[in-house]
Amino acid sequence: MMIRPWRPGDGQALMDCLLAQARLRGLDDITVGTIAKFDGALGFYAKNGYVQIPRNALRFGFPVMAPDDIFCRLDLTS
Repeated sequence: MMIRPWRPGDGQALMDCLLAQARLRGLDDITVGTIAKFDGALGFYAKNGYVQIPRNALRFGFPVMAPDDIFCRLDLTS
């Protein structure tokens, strides 16, 4: 996710909206892909409860982007 122009709190506001809608719609989880050098993104996901998962744990058909080497999932069922 990239936001332009970026202001402090914008990313968290979007994440909060995403999570609220996902829960409202009854989704079980959210999975994201990123690259290891985006340590800010990894920290952001971790702060929001996402945990890293191995590539072989991705659901069939997950749209892996060529540079993605880190995958994180947030369980919404608990």
